[in-house]
Amino acid sequence: MGQGICKCVEDESGTSASLDVTSVPVLQEVKGAQANFMGGILEGPWLRKGDNVFLGTIKENKMTWVPGFNHPPCDLTEADSLRVSIFLEGKMHSGVVSKSGAETTICWSDGEVWYKKTD
Repeated sequence: MGQGICKCVEDESGTSASLDVTSVPVLQEVKGAQANFMGGILEGPWLRKGDNVFLGTIKENKMTWVPGFNHPPCDLTEADSLRVSIFLEGKMHSGVVSKSGAETTICWSDGEVWYKKTD
């Protein structure tokens, strides 16, 4: 993961980070959706904000990366109705899912932001 636009704030212990998402709209469609992973809202192709690099595709609870990243598929875990996590390159990353209009985004704990490609 890498560059992004989210502001991360360390807690009092200095050992973990949380996201300041006060300006991020709440993803109402995901609340209460228990039928499948994140209510299916994450399924589809994902790009990185800022440089629009195509990262890969999420299907069910798995991110399948484009070949250029040389990553095996990674499982995503649903932390709650608005948060997911992914284990990548030896680190666990958490992300906040949000939706604004037609755009779905994941704002990751390291500051990187992904957005779901829509047609």
